[in-house]
Amino acid sequence: MPFARSLTLPESTDTDVVSAIRDLTSGHGAHASVDAAGVPAAFHAALHGTRVDGNVVVVAIHEKPLVIAPFDLLMPEVRVTGVAMFCDDFPIVIEQMARGVYPTRGWVSTIPFDGLLEQGFERLNRQEGLKLLVDVGKVGARA
Repeated sequence: MPFARSLTLPESTDTDVVSAIRDLTSGHGAHASVDAAGVPAAFHAALHGTRVDGNVVVVAIHEKPLVIAPFDLLMPEVRVTGVAMFCDDFPIVIEQMARGVYPTRGWVSTIPFDGLLEQGFERLNRQEGLKLLVDVGKVGARA
């Protein structure tokens, strides 16, 4: 799957993500999608960008309730599930990220623990970051 290897979509907020996914998959949609953003647009893009009989997994904590029209659940014919914790998976994923298995340039930032409020929560609330890793051993450094 070319998309799984590159993980690249345009970074513009004006991009029609569903169309981009459909274009990358010859109109079929992704086999699986993950909502890790916690905003309605990400959930709806995952729902409509996933192929029939695919899987949508919600791992984000949504600050506000989602409004989902029943038609939007009926027509995509996908399975929707949520995952709050898979603690045993973290060591494997972190090790693979360290080896460069997952490209992180441009969407993953590391922040120091003492910057968690300003550089973490407040930044995410302003939608200025995608994924933030908190370095509990680093104090006082800037991202």
